[in-house]
Amino acid sequence: MKFSCLLLILVNLTASSQSHNRCLLHFDVNPIPDSICYFFPTNEVGAFMLIPSDLSERCTNPTNCCRYIKVVSKKYFDVEFIKTFSENNAIQILNDSSELVILKDRDFDKRFQLDSSYINAQINTIIPDFKIFHRLDDNKSDSVFVDSTTNTGLSSDYTIYVIKSGNTLVLNDKWNCERQWLPAHLRHGYRSGVAINPNNEYVIFWCVAW
Repeated sequence: MKFSCLLLILVNLTASSQSHNRCLLHFDVNPIPDSICYFFPTNEVGAFMLIPSDLSERCTNPTNCCRYIKVVSKKYFDVEFIKTFSENNAIQILNDSSELVILKDRDFDKRFQLDSSYINAQINTIIPDFKIFHRLDDNKSDSVFVDSTTNTGLSSDYTIYVIKSGNTLVLNDKWNCERQWLPAHLRHGYRSGVAINPNNEYVIFWCVAW
């Protein structure tokens, strides 16, 4: 992991002198099956943020969800190809909306307390918590793709393409947690896709499973 992190830092130093380009690689193990994020770039060149997973070796805390988010500079791949792929393969195309529901980790005093904000939510309204970037980036004012004022946490010009989605458990059994803070119809699921903004240089590949 240290080598991967060093590689990302070296790439960032040569690709950009901006202060927010730095390695935020957390773990080198991604428990999400490749079939859910098959469209992600296969290497880390050009990626300045990579968040494979926050999970332990076994699911001991059902308030945590598994996310895999990669931010890549457009200069390292064919953006028009990615955009065409996303448009042709998307099962949903979303923009910032109050109707979208952010799937957040929860830290309740009572771990199995139902979160009422999810009672009427459906799988097709769920997106990951992109505001995680604010929590990870200590230079929040330098962020060029996140916006704390939007519902999604992404700057408002982003279009979110949903490529894969379902309400079944796709994680290995050892990460199978019964998150009783979610209603029964959302107890398990997965969502993945691409977020593209024509007005900045970063494409976000995202996935969340729980």
